[in-house]
Amino acid sequence: MTPSLLAAKLILAPSLIAIVTLAGRRWGPTAAGWLAGLPITGGPILAFLAIEQGLPFGQRAAVAALAGLLAFVAFCLAYAWSARRLPWYAALPIGYAAYILVGLPLTRWHPGAGVAACCGGACLLLGAWAMPRTRVVAHVVVAHPRWELPARMAAAAVVVIVVTGLAAWLGPGWSGVLTVFPTAATALGGFTHHAAGPDALAQLLRGLCLGMLGVTACFAVLGAGLERLGLGLGFTLGLLAAVAAQGATWLALRWFARRGAGFGFRVSGFGMRQHGRRRK
Repeated sequence: MTPSLLAAKLILAPSLIAIVTLAGRRWGPTAAGWLAGLPITGGPILAFLAIEQGLPFGQRAAVAALAGLLAFVAFCLAYAWSARRLPWYAALPIGYAAYILVGLPLTRWHPGAGVAACCGGACLLLGAWAMPRTRVVAHVVVAHPRWELPARMAAAAVVVIVVTGLAAWLGPGWSGVLTVFPTAATALGGFTHHAAGPDALAQLLRGLCLGMLGVTACFAVLGAGLERLGLGLGFTLGLLAAVAAQGATWLALRWFARRGAGFGFRVSGFGMRQHGRRRK
């Protein structure tokens, strides 16, 4: 690994995590979850895999990452529902267990990019719908410890370095599934759960599931044509697809919200505010 590549691994994904964290402090947990749905960790991981292991490896890992979205949704649902009764340090391991149990068989599943994208996208929508219905959660300013942002950035750097460093041993299946390891969901969710409670956590994870449709679009482009398109064009088109999917998701949420339906959100301005049944 060259020094410049190591520096990129240490800077790129952590910087994107920092941007999403600061956005969440400004606009609330749902906006943070929605923005975290952009390929802020998975995109850099796949780029480094393609650079170090070759374009065919990167393309196969992108397809595996699409399948791995099922494990990601399993984590989100297990964490959100267990958080209704348990503190964050007890609920998080339950989410990780669900991720491993679902992700393990997915490493041996080898669908085409189209099938994997459809399954991943449908699972994300189902996951957003299946989140706990919560009371209205107002966005309040809370005191953030100084270590919080550096810890989130460090976690992102560790995941990027570990997955790319072990890729030759793990193979494209495991590398792809680990590409969608819930780094942002852990970094954002753990503190949100601790500071604002399980309702805010469910709101964040619902927004993250819907936002991950942008990741699905990006990985679908890479899984279908990275080897043919090349690194530069492939990732450019993938990022454009992610942004387009995020925009379409936003417009769809606004359309549903105006009709009093959808996934439990009321959209206003940039922020999305959740509504639902109040807990008794």
